[in-house]
Amino acid sequence: MKHGIAGSSDVVVIIEKLVADEPLSQLYYYWFESPSLDLNLFTPEDYVLSLTRYENVSRAQILSQTFYGARHALETLSQLIAYDELHDSLQILESAMIIDGPVFPFRGVMLDTSRNYYNIDTLKRFVDGLSRNKLNVFHWHLTDSQSFPICLDSRPKFCQYGAYAPWKVYRAAEVKEIVEYSRVRGVRVIPEIDVLEDVYGDLLQMFDTDIIHMGGDEVVLQCWNESEEVKSWMSENNYTGFTENDFLRLWGEKFQSSAATAMKNANSGANKTMLLWASHLTGPGALTQYLNPDDYIIHVWEDMTVEKNKEHLKHMLENGFKIIVSNVEASYLDCGYGHWLGPPEKLNWCAPYKSWQAFYENDFLKISLELTADEIDPEVVKDLVLGGESIIWTETVHDHSLDGKVWPRSAAAAERYWSNPEGTWMDVEWRLTHQTERLAQFGIRTDAIRPEWCHQNSALCYLKNSTLPERQIST
Repeated sequence: MKHGIAGSSDVVVIIEKLVADEPLSQLYYYWFESPSLDLNLFTPEDYVLSLTRYENVSRAQILSQTFYGARHALETLSQLIAYDELHDSLQILESAMIIDGPVFPFRGVMLDTSRNYYNIDTLKRFVDGLSRNKLNVFHWHLTDSQSFPICLDSRPKFCQYGAYAPWKVYRAAEVKEIVEYSRVRGVRVIPEIDVLEDVYGDLLQMFDTDIIHMGGDEVVLQCWNESEEVKSWMSENNYTGFTENDFLRLWGEKFQSSAATAMKNANSGANKTMLLWASHLTGPGALTQYLNPDDYIIHVWEDMTVEKNKEHLKHMLENGFKIIVSNVEASYLDCGYGHWLGPPEKLNWCAPYKSWQAFYENDFLKISLELTADEIDPEVVKDLVLGGESIIWTETVHDHSLDGKVWPRSAAAAERYWSNPEGTWMDVEWRLTHQTERLAQFGIRTDAIRPEWCHQNSALCYLKNSTLPERQIST
């Protein structure tokens, strides 16, 4: 494609030449109101796309408040163009009017690069997949027990000794390259690094984002109880014992409070929204005592089929906390593969495998509304549920297997995050099949969901008189 761009601070016009065996097709894009390239929870991403045809010329017009809405419209436009084998040419709809926008402002996938290293080309291909599915968050889980691959100017020895190899690191220039590569594709990068107060300045310089993920998952309080240094400090600072409540107080009053202050100081005294995984600290006994809903968003990962976890979620919403949902039973992409620590016959902790159908039908907003039906205005709940993420922990994943484990299941999740559909997986299967083919055409090594025959003969791909709802689904 060739394109020319003419514009000013409030209007941009793009004229695009589409590859086709017909006269020039034109795309006009008018960008009104905001020339800002900020991408945050309040950025409008809606758009209007119209297709018309006059005197054998196809024309597309896009209206959007922001660059990001227009970018989504271009993604939709690309899905309206298909290759026709009989005519050996690209075909486009003759006319259409699409008014579209996301239900949830936060739509992402988390990638863990600490268990195994992923090169820059792989990360860019990962971002391409997000962009092609209108997902707008790359949640980058940077460090964990196994490695510390990000190089920080203030603490250069962290990556020197923490990375798997000298070349298996992410330097500041490479991080900024990924951030910019993502931004122009409608994706923001949110870094996650467990609380290390001295490095927030480095992170804020590399990542242009309104949210920082502070981790906070899997804190084992018993480990603190086994540390004589920790217990000695507690005794000297008026802690009455070494119970779970004492350690939660240490975590909330000292550790998390100090981290929040350090983040604010690194951000020139301005508040920065912080994400925390659901944990002991976000439970009923500690949540409101140590965390402020104006400062924190809770990342919910717990299984929503368990009553205790439902009560946990309800408590967050009742106290005005915004949430991101990655409930393990329908959001974790690594479940059901080999157990990397135990006997070979065992599967990992969150087995079985989660199917694309489970991702698609994961109506976490409905769960939230039902839990709070008697206590909270539904419109308030809708404002508190910001969106969702699919999650890929990478103990058993590397460069060559990443794509197939993320796609197309995250594409199924993407429709949940974008439109929150009321139908079942049967309503989307044929469209997801086409989307899987598109992703493959764009160089994303997606897994398949059906034989290619079904892509070519969609209506004939079921046994005659079969009762589709009875088809088995792995959840």
